[in-house]
Amino acid sequence: MVGAVSATGARPAPLRVLPAALPPATKTTEKTFSAAVLGVGTKTVAQNASGDMLKLSPTATAALKPQVVGVQGNGVQAGGFSTASGLNTKYADTSGISFIGNALIMGYNAVKGGQAAAPIVGQLVEAVKKFDLDGLWTGGKALGSVGLQFAGKSAGFAGGLSLLLNGWRVINHQQSIPVAGARVVGDTMGGFAGGFGGAIAGGIGLTLLGALGIAGAPLTIGAALVGAIGYHFADKAIRQTGAYNWVVQNTYDLLQSMDRTSVSSVRR
Repeated sequence: MVGAVSATGARPAPLRVLPAALPPATKTTEKTFSAAVLGVGTKTVAQNASGDMLKLSPTATAALKPQVVGVQGNGVQAGGFSTASGLNTKYADTSGISFIGNALIMGYNAVKGGQAAAPIVGQLVEAVKKFDLDGLWTGGKALGSVGLQFAGKSAGFAGGLSLLLNGWRVINHQQSIPVAGARVVGDTMGGFAGGFGGAIAGGIGLTLLGALGIAGAPLTIGAALVGAIGYHFADKAIRQTGAYNWVVQNTYDLLQSMDRTSVSSVRR
């Protein structure tokens, strides 16, 4: 039949290729942390967020690392105590005793200790001249005994004065009990070492200056200065040792744990 169209079936519609499911893209978010959060001025920190996971950049990790900040005393930053990071090195060089208190303790050990140690130093000088080993041994033990005697006195003076001053700071809420306790222990150890070094240095200064013909007030003043220098360096040396840091840090940690325990019991 002319003009007739025969069809056995309808042509199927063309197939559409659907795009495959793509994973969610990783986005980068910029956030600005203020100085109040970072503590070191305003910084822009990049954070990479992917799904439920949040990863801080190294800059953010370092900036947001928790720290325990110490308190100020005598116009000097005392440094921080942290059970995670250890004792701050700044604190090791800082005394909790006032300048006047340190001067009085130094002067006492330099003058009184020097007077007690001077005769023994003279005996040691004579033993050295004669190559007398027995005299050196005997004189060395006697000098050490004098040094320990004044070391104990100095530790008592330094510890007592530090207890009064740091206790006053605790009462006035200028520092915490753990910091005060660590300072008292540190000042006691510094006073012990300083008393030992100050007495021996004072005796050496008194003997040497006397041998140079100096007498009277100049001799006393000169020997006191030598003894004060010996006290200062002995005190500073002990504060830079690992034993000092260990004792002071553990004192702080112990008092801090006791303080937390007491707070927890009160809350209950």
